[in-house]
Amino acid sequence: MWRPVIVMILLPCLVSAEMYLSFTEEDDSEGYATSLMQHQVESTRGASDDRKDMRPHDQQSDAESTIPWQSLVIQEASNREIRIPEASTVSQRPDTHPQAVHPSVGHAQLRDDLCEMRLFTGGAHGAESCWCHKAINPGCNGTKCSCREGCSEWGIVRRSLESITFVNFSPVQYLGKHKDSAVPSIPYACDQAYLTIPKAFYTDLENVSIACHLGGAVNLISSLLRDSFLAFQLKRAGRVRQCVHRPEVVSVRWLHFHTFCEEVEVDGMPNKENALCATMNKTDDATTIAEAWLAKYVGL
Repeated sequence: MWRPVIVMILLPCLVSAEMYLSFTEEDDSEGYATSLMQHQVESTRGASDDRKDMRPHDQQSDAESTIPWQSLVIQEASNREIRIPEASTVSQRPDTHPQAVHPSVGHAQLRDDLCEMRLFTGGAHGAESCWCHKAINPGCNGTKCSCREGCSEWGIVRRSLESITFVNFSPVQYLGKHKDSAVPSIPYACDQAYLTIPKAFYTDLENVSIACHLGGAVNLISSLLRDSFLAFQLKRAGRVRQCVHRPEVVSVRWLHFHTFCEEVEVDGMPNKENALCATMNKTDDATTIAEAWLAKYVGL
């Protein structure tokens, strides 16, 4: 009799306890969810701030976005004391040719001891055009080969950073007292002369002395002398004769040096009236010869 009574008394209490526990669990779940959402929001804000710090300078803010990245590059270059010339600063004087940057300095300011890499601006025919192809000067890109012997490597003796040396097809004969010599023919070691030209387009010594700083002119001429000397050593070891036509009598208007044996003559050289010549015994002679030749035009 008493059991139904006890159940009826305790039942409301059990229901209330179950509802309380249910509400408590819901409150805990909502609190956990709220805490989790707050944590995610804070994490997202932190990541956003980090990404903002990692963005390029031209995207960080509206004010900062007005600075283009090119300006930053130029500013960085100026901090390292490197000047980036604008296209409009390239010399366009009537007596000069458009100039490209020397390959060894890229877009930096040209140094006083270097001559600029000048592009060929002549026609598509003639010896100058042929030599442009031999030198692989960009000024004749897109034009047909104008060399009678073709533009293959045939006849090319040596290539270097600044020059190219190739065979001179002009006839060689004994010099002076040797002209009437009983020797039937010139020995192989001296039966040819070589021509050495710069890859950059300079017409003659005077043109080099005007277009380059003094240090650059000396270095260019010295380099050509060394390159031609080393090329001739492949044919005959020992001293050689180096000659260059005077500007007023030059026939091919691309600076070129003649290298040959002392016992012979070629293209009317040696001849003091139309050429400057010197005997070269070793590569160390190059600078002395270059300074002596340039002294005729710049007063060294």
